[in-house]
Amino acid sequence: MKNFVLKNMKELEDMLYVRNLDLSRVVVDTIIENIDKKRGQIHIANIEVQKDDLILELTVQAKEFISTLEKNLETFESHEEYETCAKIIKNIDYLKQKK
Repeated sequence: MKNFVLKNMKELEDMLYVRNLDLSRVVVDTIIENIDKKRGQIHIANIEVQKDDLILELTVQAKEFISTLEKNLETFESHEEYETCAKIIKNIDYLKQKK
C-alpha cells in the first residue's frame, strides 16, 4: 500500500486534475495484483493532507475494476507509457471475459 503526503487540499486537487502518473501507477498495479481476489473492495493508498489533518483512504470496488482501469489507461496514454497501456488493456480484456 502506498502513502501519499500532501501539504494541502490544493495539492490533492492538482494531483487528481493533472492525472498524476504516480497515483495512476499505484491504482493500476494494485488492481492487477488483486484481480482474482474475491474481495468486495481493495485498498489502494492513503492520502494524507497535512494542513487539514486529514487522511483519505483510496479504495476501489471489484465491480469498478474495468472502469477504473479504463480511466487510468487515459492517463498512461497521455504520458505515452505504451507498455503499461498494453498491460492495462490485457487486464481489461481478462476482466470482460470473466463476466
